[in-house]
Amino acid sequence: MDIQAFQAWLDRYADACRENDAEMARDLFAEDVEYVNKPFVESWSGRDAILVRWEDDPEEHEGFECTVEAIAFNEATNAGAAQWWAAYPNYETKEFESALLVWFDPSGKCKKFVEYYAGKPG
Repeated sequence: MDIQAFQAWLDRYADACRENDAEMARDLFAEDVEYVNKPFVESWSGRDAILVRWEDDPEEHEGFECTVEAIAFNEATNAGAAQWWAAYPNYETKEFESALLVWFDPSGKCKKFVEYYAGKPG
């Protein structure tokens, strides 16, 4: 994988998020993936656990928007970093900025996903 393939993966991830569609996301993740969506909180382990949570509250995702940009990719470690912006009109916090760290297995599926985010005040 290189930075262009990483961006293509990120675009597919963003499309699945926009559609709030777990099935679109299924092929993006390895079966034994670790998904960390908040620092210092227990991660979600395994693709099935991620996909169950993906569609927890579909109403919160109505009107969801996002952009994502690959900013670095290390071919030696098969890992990349990206910048993510998201807007959730139905959340209490409307906008989020995130840094994503993503590691891949040899088949191009995500084996570890770490997100550090902050919501826009007010």
